[in-house]
Amino acid sequence: MIRHVLAMAVFLSLGAAAGAQEQGPVPDSVRKAFREASPTQRLSARRMVMSGYPDLRQGLREHLQARYPDLEIGAARAVVSLGEKHPGLVFSLPRHLIGELGGEPVQAFLDVSSAVTERYPNFPKRFAALRRQYAPRAAAIELAVQKYPGVGEDLLRTVREVQPGLRNSLAIEARTVIRDRYPTLPSDVALEALGALRESDPQLPARLLAAARGGERPLRWLIENEPGVLRTAMGRVHRQHGTTLRQAAVDVLQRLEETHGKAPAQVAGALLSTIEKRYPDLPREVRTTRVEAGEKFRQALLAEFPELPDIAARTLESKHPDLARKVADAVDRHYPGLRGEFWTALEAEHPGIRQEIRTYVSGRYPDLFQKLEATLRG
Repeated sequence: MIRHVLAMAVFLSLGAAAGAQEQGPVPDSVRKAFREASPTQRLSARRMVMSGYPDLRQGLREHLQARYPDLEIGAARAVVSLGEKHPGLVFSLPRHLIGELGGEPVQAFLDVSSAVTERYPNFPKRFAALRRQYAPRAAAIELAVQKYPGVGEDLLRTVREVQPGLRNSLAIEARTVIRDRYPTLPSDVALEALGALRESDPQLPARLLAAARGGERPLRWLIENEPGVLRTAMGRVHRQHGTTLRQAAVDVLQRLEETHGKAPAQVAGALLSTIEKRYPDLPREVRTTRVEAGEKFRQALLAEFPELPDIAARTLESKHPDLARKVADAVDRHYPGLRGEFWTALEAEHPGIRQEIRTYVSGRYPDLFQKLEATLRG
């Protein structure tokens, strides 16, 4: 449980700040071009920025940090304010996306995974190994635990004070919905997945059971030891029970929104208050650690699988060319102006930050937006 609380603290430290630093205000024409661009055009734009402007992200981050020393805390406050303004947002947004997009996101993942594995048969296991080695979120949590002994217990105590028994309450609500409306779904999914495991290796279910008895989490064990088989099982479950699973997820999220809609913002606000009072340097340190670990992971992954981004982009472009736009349209439809609300809240915490970003980028990289738009439309 403590690790879950620390993970939430990591989110508070990083989520909004990343948006402020890496998705700063850009001209409307560039935003429109990005929204309309194909997956391969977006990949080309990303490569253009990374190769042509390698110091952009780090330089902008350092500039904003110097101008706003409490950048991460203020950005996290802006995110919390959105949750307070839109109670239940963390439940309703995924509910709407699942309801509108259907099974396409899962199918897109399966399609990309299949294409990558066809080119790199050892990709699933190597990806899992590299993820274990670098694990950006785990690195950030480890930093927090080592540098601030007791921080986990402190944050857990904060959660218990503001929302006692929240995790159990959420689990009970979810189980109740499944039991009442989809009583056979858990066993149906388990049997389908078990069949896929047996087809891959008749001994695999026994190995998985032995690992579980030894204290391993079954899903984590599969991810780390048999990721390819896990993808196969996921595909079978998606084909046979995907529609029912999605409807069950929508119903569960609806129930949680109705019964615990205000809880996420309350917990996030309380955690943020504790962090700000007792661990003011934690957000910046966590962000730095996670960014560094993430970059090492990215470089290691591309060193072994250099064609990975191109394979993913080509697969999405051929099979799911409009998926990203559909996601953006769904968010705009249900929460119009959400991005603007975030920037308004961020400006309240850090006055002038939008202009600060514009001035920095236009002063140091005057041709950036023009080249970016041309690449996106090329």
